[in-house]
Amino acid sequence: MNFQVLANTKVSDIRASDLLFYSEEYLASHNSQDFFIAKGSIDTGTIHFIFEKDEGIARSFSNAPFGSFWISGTANLGHFKNFLDNLQDYLGDIGCHTIRIVHPPVLYAGFVPLDWLDASGFQKVFDDDNQFIDLSIDAVLHDMESRKIRKGIQQGLEVQEVKDFKKLHRFLNECRQSQSLEINISEATLLQQVNSMPDHYEGYAVYKNDQMISAVVITIVSQKVAYYYLPGTLPDFKKLSPMAILVSYLTEKYKYQGFKVFDLGVSSKQGKRQEGLFAFKRHMGAESTKRTTFNLQF
Repeated sequence: MNFQVLANTKVSDIRASDLLFYSEEYLASHNSQDFFIAKGSIDTGTIHFIFEKDEGIARSFSNAPFGSFWISGTANLGHFKNFLDNLQDYLGDIGCHTIRIVHPPVLYAGFVPLDWLDASGFQKVFDDDNQFIDLSIDAVLHDMESRKIRKGIQQGLEVQEVKDFKKLHRFLNECRQSQSLEINISEATLLQQVNSMPDHYEGYAVYKNDQMISAVVITIVSQKVAYYYLPGTLPDFKKLSPMAILVSYLTEKYKYQGFKVFDLGVSSKQGKRQEGLFAFKRHMGAESTKRTTFNLQF
């Protein structure tokens, strides 16, 4: 195996995934000095891993909702173990003795299978609930959500596409601050990503009497998956259930456009389920799978 770790390098060296979060353009929107790119090449393919060094831990790329080892081409378990041996040698030399990954849910292809992680000594730290709507079938809404959607529409709530992402970011930041939370991306970074990858970002909002009361930024992760990235609702309007209207609208939109999955993201924090959020997504017709955090100590 030809193994190398690239640090402070051009992200063009990593273009190997069809997923937005591991595309050249997305990685270029982050400081390349903050992450390393490990590559192990064989005749039939390449194994990749992007990681950050954090107090003796090599953790998967934190600016994506998940991060693990992925393969371009083909490889087998023996190749993966060889890759890990090389990676551990490198990490030991720079003072890291733990690898921590956030393995993606089954919605995303191309990553190493779970049994390879088990066979290589990875230990599960916790599972997060990751919910999604299967767009190949008709989503079954809970009667309560259906009533709320009908009532909201009768009260004049309407969905509009929003192309002003600066406005969207400031609105969503206001929503987060009302809950004593911080938005997980700066305005400057979001605008950079939107400007460099305009086909991968969409914004939508619910309005009442020309006032934005709920909104979401969607990322088009691949040709098959749309991701519910940054949602928010003004507290005074939550009783109108504008987000139910928004999710229902987008479910139909992406189904019509030929997407296979509407990924609603995680509904837990470090393995602890957020019951209200989980129930809302389930009522919108979502199924549940797992996004698992693993550790390997050596």
